[in-house]
Amino acid sequence: MSVMEDLQELDSAEAYFEYFELPFDEDRLNVIRLHLLKLYRSKLSVVPQDLGEEEMYQAAKSALAQAWCEQSKEDAPKAFEVTGPCMGCNTGCSTETSNFAAMDVFDKFA
Repeated sequence: MSVMEDLQELDSAEAYFEYFELPFDEDRLNVIRLHLLKLYRSKLSVVPQDLGEEEMYQAAKSALAQAWCEQSKEDAPKAFEVTGPCMGCNTGCSTETSNFAAMDVFDKFA
């Protein structure tokens, strides 16, 4: 499988860090996961697609490390604006439950 195919199979923010063998603070990741993954996706989108596998791996790893450095600061700008307790969802479920569900869904598309 290619690096990009591998990335499509990952199902959580933690899995990205494990795949690239990068350290992360789990408590901080739980706070910034959506913003981090959105920024990572943005950085990854500008990586040339014609790189060799090792170059692609290093570029994708670097993009994640850069996104982490930018988003892990307490005063980091948010990658998008969160609106409401359920990020705009009106299903009536609890905030805690819906936020975890939203994270899982976003992780699959990051």
